Amino acid sequence: MGDHKLLPERWSNGREKFTVSATSVHVTQCGNFVVVGYSSGHVDRFNIQSGLHRCTYGDPAAHKGQIRGVTVDTLNQFTISGCNGGLVKFWEFVSKTGSTCVAKCVRVTLGSPISFFRTHGESSLIGIILDDFYVVLVDVETKKVVRKFSGHTAQITDVAFSPDARWIITASIDRTIRTWDIPTSTLIDIFKVDSPCTSLTMSPSGQYLATTHVSYLGIFLWTNKTLFSHVSLKPIKEDEEAPLLTLPHSTGVEAAIEVEGDESDQEDDSCDKSPEQIESLITLSGLSSARWANLLDIDLIKSRNKPKDPVVTEAAPFFLPTIASMDIKFDLASAPSEEERIKSVSLDAFSSQTPFAKYLANSVNTEDYNNVILRLKDMGPSAIYTEINAFGFDISNSTNLIKQFMKVINYMFITNKNFELAQSYLGLLLKIHGDIISRSSELLECLREIQELQQKEWDKLQGNIQYCLCVIDSLKM
Repeated sequence: MGDHKLLPERWSNGREKFTVSATSVHVTQCGNFVVVGYSSGHVDRFNIQSGLHRCTYGDPAAHKGQIRGVTVDTLNQFTISGCNGGLVKFWEFVSKTGSTCVAKCVRVTLGSPISFFRTHGESSLIGIILDDFYVVLVDVETKKVVRKFSGHTAQITDVAFSPDARWIITASIDRTIRTWDIPTSTLIDIFKVDSPCTSLTMSPSGQYLATTHVSYLGIFLWTNKTLFSHVSLKPIKEDEEAPLLTLPHSTGVEAAIEVEGDESDQEDDSCDKSPEQIESLITLSGLSSARWANLLDIDLIKSRNKPKDPVVTEAAPFFLPTIASMDIKFDLASAPSEEERIKSVSLDAFSSQTPFAKYLANSVNTEDYNNVILRLKDMGPSAIYTEINAFGFDISNSTNLIKQFMKVINYMFITNKNFELAQSYLGLLLKIHGDIISRSSELLECLREIQELQQKEWDKLQGNIQYCLCVIDSLKM
């Protein structure tokens, strides 16, 4: 605010200002005004840019008790205030008579002292938290209580709305965090933590819930499971016992002790892991699609991302000789020609292999392709493209490298593992070395074997899909 001080005129000359404190503040959506509530029951509105006092709500004061919450609707039509007497008042944001004092209001009695307000910016709902551990939702449009939630057994510390205003999440000193469904007015999720939650909020996308806790310096993030899997949001009884979730610790002595003491739990968890492959079903690698989906277009991506070469001027001496004539002409006879400046390198002189090509060549005798597949999984799309493209640089051994790589792909189809990677690697190999494969009868024979395996597995997969579709259609009847 700089030099601006938001001080009403009523306290500018008296000593009463030293006994009064601001208890609630709200900045309007437009960012031009700030509404301040005081412990004396007064509510005032100021202009943020100039710091000037614009309006006073109530005559002489808005409430008889301490102001616990103030807010303004998104359209700057109403100013809402609440006090420790359990009374909520709706005031006109700007007086219709042009006066600096708004006296008329609509009252809503809640019957219990108010702790604080929480608003949702994109709806007309206001969450009012009471001292008797209740959460009340008030609609600004109708000026009525529309929902009331109960269940906490201690003081409520914070409340947050979901971005779509469908849920309201509450935290309390009783160490529980509860999620309420607003349309159905039911409790749909509850869990207990080691330490009471002091503050919480949801991300704008609704994907994460951020919380802070007593005696913890970090911020904890909780993932919204409903965005990734189907979760049954059936109503939960208010008196149902909440499951205890242990907050993660930073790496230290305590964490090491916990890990050592939970060896039996780890053994139990290992028993619950799903097998790597179920019988002879086709299994995917589980890698991100960014690692293999764009392999066929990697050259196009590289060309788009390639920086533009700077404009290079022709090499010339600092002082250029001129030719005797009426016009100024330079003598460029001694300058090097275009052919002299370009250096050509023959690839026939190179026969070195990349580390991956050597590793691939060593697998000829062992016929163990698992390590080769693991190396391919660790590579990025650009590295895979470079390695496959390098097969053609070793002229004396390019056919053997391509044949060995085709055996790796054949092995993937035989074992029914990494199905999508095999398809992507095969497509990239044919794109880069299709001309070499078409001229070699040995490579063509390997390609026919891969085609037969690929067609066999695809027919099996297509048959299973058709079977599932038939079952679904029969159940619909």
